[in-house]
Amino acid sequence: MAHRRLSALAVVVTSTLLSYALCVPNSSGSRSETFSTVVEVAGQGPAGSELYLEETGAHVTATLRDYLGDSQREVTKLLGTISQAPAGSPNGNCAVTLAGRGPRGRVEIKGEISPARFTGLVTRQVGGDVFSHRISLRRRPPSNDSAAEGVLAAIVDSGHSPAE
Repeated sequence: MAHRRLSALAVVVTSTLLSYALCVPNSSGSRSETFSTVVEVAGQGPAGSELYLEETGAHVTATLRDYLGDSQREVTKLLGTISQAPAGSPNGNCAVTLAGRGPRGRVEIKGEISPARFTGLVTRQVGGDVFSHRISLRRRPPSNDSAAEGVLAAIVDSGHSPAE
């Protein structure tokens, strides 16, 4: 009896991991994923970053939101690709390359998706200066939030704090 339970558990875990390991949705399908570190800072408002990905085949349309407190946010629309990460990459599953233009200039993101996180490097060109920083965003469970409003709007509408 215990052997059957272990076998059933192994099948569930394996199928969950395989669904994440399939990086590129088939050409007729699409999927969306949200990754975020947005938290409510007492007296300051929301702070952090959120990345919303809409994947159709190997093509990705993305929205990067940087929350700066006092309900201010900087929104950048990006386009790019998703593919299987090279063998031996540290975080595993899917490589993502995105580029677009934000309010202050050009933005590029190169990163990887694992079952729990999006990790990567954000490079911004502001005038003649180039700034880069690493990001590590937690996967958010699928919800009814839209690309237009983002995770913060869904949290506010539900009455929960972003830190929950």
